[in-house]
Amino acid sequence: MLPSRLRLQCRSVHMPFPMTLADKYRIKAGELAALAKAQTDPFGKAEYEKLSMTYLRLAEQAASRREQTAKRGISAAFPEPA
Repeated sequence: MLPSRLRLQCRSVHMPFPMTLADKYRIKAGELAALAKAQTDPFGKAEYEKLSMTYLRLAEQAASRREQTAKRGISAAFPEPA
């Protein structure tokens, strides 16, 4: 998790478009990668790296699914979870 001062800065940024599920997964992957980098324990480092990679795969799947539904014109029928 980000330090509170960084979370406050992130909240103050104006985003013209809502964040997609893929974006949220990428952010989580970045947080986990940072935790992995900070680990001194090899086991902990490996676990955080695996989790980070898992979230990156989830991001790619979410982005792909979003593109596919947009092509079919049914994105409104299946909104992304909040």
